[in-house]
Amino acid sequence: MTALMIGCVAITVASTAAFAGRRVRPSLRWTLLGVTALIFTASLLVILDLDRPFGGVARIDPTAMRAVEEQIGTTPLGADPPCDLSGSPLDDS
Repeated sequence: MTALMIGCVAITVASTAAFAGRRVRPSLRWTLLGVTALIFTASLLVILDLDRPFGGVARIDPTAMRAVEEQIGTTPLGADPPCDLSGSPLDDS
């Protein structure tokens, strides 16, 4: 994801520089515009895929989250969390 975003920024800067020159061939301008649109589209698709953790290409199984939940339960605050089951903070006062 990081490499994709860095590449997107590099292509965007290169496209802006290319569009600024008047002596640049129109075919090169269209190519850079297409590559920029492709990279932006790919970035949005990666973000969309990562937004749904249990589906898509980068999916994880709920068992991985259960394992983390068990690991958190072994910490000092895991046995007595500072919130109730709905996530609302417990008020000790």
